Amino acid sequence: MRIFLQVSSLVLLCSSISASLFAQEQLGLQVERYSGVNSVYLNPAANTTSPLKWDINLIGVGLFADNDYAYIQDASLIKLLKNRNSNIEYIGDLEGSPDPNTLYADFYDNQRKKSAYVNTKILGPSFMVSMNGRSFGLFTNVRSVTSAQKIPAALGYYELERQLENQEFQIDKFQVASMTWSEIGVNYAQTIFQNNSGEFALGGNIKYLQGYEAAFFKNHESVGVAFTSDDSLQINGGELSFGYATNIDIENGSYDFQRNGSGFGFDLGFTYTNSYDDGSYKWKIGASILDAGQIKFKKRAALHTVNTNDLYNIVLSEFESVTSEEDLFELISSQALSDSTASFSSNSFSIALPTALSVQADVSLTDNIYVNASLVRRISFGKPMLKRANMFAVTPRFEKRWFGVSVPLVLYDDRNFHLGTSLRLGPLTLGSDNLLSIVKEQQQFTGSDFYVALKINPFELSKRNRSGGQYQNNAKRGDVKCYKW
Repeated sequence: MRIFLQVSSLVLLCSSISASLFAQEQLGLQVERYSGVNSVYLNPAANTTSPLKWDINLIGVGLFADNDYAYIQDASLIKLLKNRNSNIEYIGDLEGSPDPNTLYADFYDNQRKKSAYVNTKILGPSFMVSMNGRSFGLFTNVRSVTSAQKIPAALGYYELERQLENQEFQIDKFQVASMTWSEIGVNYAQTIFQNNSGEFALGGNIKYLQGYEAAFFKNHESVGVAFTSDDSLQINGGELSFGYATNIDIENGSYDFQRNGSGFGFDLGFTYTNSYDDGSYKWKIGASILDAGQIKFKKRAALHTVNTNDLYNIVLSEFESVTSEEDLFELISSQALSDSTASFSSNSFSIALPTALSVQADVSLTDNIYVNASLVRRISFGKPMLKRANMFAVTPRFEKRWFGVSVPLVLYDDRNFHLGTSLRLGPLTLGSDNLLSIVKEQQQFTGSDFYVALKINPFELSKRNRSGGQYQNNAKRGDVKCYKW
């Protein structure tokens, strides 16, 4: 049993870090005045004060991964890419001197709950237009998220190693979820009112979602577990639920692409801006609800539930003959409920999006220097869902029309500080919210982050004139504000 858990943990680490290694919130793409259509992902009302008449995102990629369960020793993203064909081995299996062509992994040994978050986002063709306090946009994305939050400390690698046979330990409730989907969204925002102090705008995104891959596991309550041998464990009742929808044919090693689910999502936000007539501003604040909604999977999907008050044994050696998802769940059902079909609950299930509350503030220090503060906090529900990683970032930046550089200082998931950098050169933006993980070898490499986007927008900036509102703000930076009613 312990050998199985060791191998499973190492495979999870290697696959999450090497396959999807990369931005959580892509701050360099979203907080600038020139962010255009990309800013609606953090706040759908952001573009009502944009100096851009229009903006088109041609293509972009954002990749992010981090965890506090395991790490690779003395590694960086560049080193991993250079050694992408090298083996990753558990440091505890090392005998003699380390092999220079091998990467070594280890696990954290502490009493903290564990977490992991992988976020991959492909930004498709998208556009926005902004004029007279109104903004309209259309965006397309492909997204893949895997989240595991508050994994009980008892499931830590070394904690499991120290458990004695026939000694029960508790595993608290937790869940793991993963989903891959595409979205087509429409954005609309409008300035609602203006007065001497500033202007208030509301905005929203409505998204049609198409789901392709999904899986989740949820332990609904604290349950007692004991190792009865090196090959089996005894579980003291409890309620477990797990589901999957996939196009992967494990038995034949093939992939048949199709949509297996659909749903809707939305974002809603507001901004309040103390602005000048030329499109710049003293300060801007906002708040938004992000990724509310869910996808229901009805094709190639199965939902299973194990809910019993009886003791049952899981024998790992019997899983060696499993060749498909159906075999796997039938075997679990047989061992837990003495019936290979008893755990089956439905041929459909839903997974909620990584819902979050975001609050933003942006302050102008000079004509070209700004400081942004952004907070993102996950919102959790009882249903199976993707759980976003928490983030707080302070991002000083220098921006001009065709050039910008920002330096995000990020507190990731309330525990780790990351230093990021973003550079905008004309139509190209590239950056990272965790730059050191890319270029500098870390003693404990737990993940990395990278994003890039290619855009086009007008050479001539819009001249913001609020003549359609209650007043005209004719002031510019450095002028005394005067309002014409």
